[in-house]
Amino acid sequence: MNKKELIGFIGLLNRGGKLLFGEASYHSPKTKLLLLATDCSSNTRKKALSYASKFNIEVLEAFSKANLGEALGYEEISLIGITDKKSSLALKKKMDLKGDKNEQKE
Repeated sequence: MNKKELIGFIGLLNRGGKLLFGEASYHSPKTKLLLLATDCSSNTRKKALSYASKFNIEVLEAFSKANLGEALGYEEISLIGITDKKSSLALKKKMDLKGDKNEQKE
């Protein structure tokens, strides 16, 4: 699956109410998967990874801020939390089919 289709899938999750943005994404106990922009600030990365390791949330870094923003109709987004377990598994599966490695960075 190409990156444009993955971005479309993230947009679909947004329309379904399955996403949280920014700090709310890692403060929420509902978050199952964090999408962290590859070009986010070091402070954002540090906070997100800290909370993710504390609450055992998987983190994927596969999109730029512009790509994540495009999926949601914004200019840029650094951090997205997926709150639905099945949706997070589906996104990871689609990324595996594309050939990306899903790495949790700490």
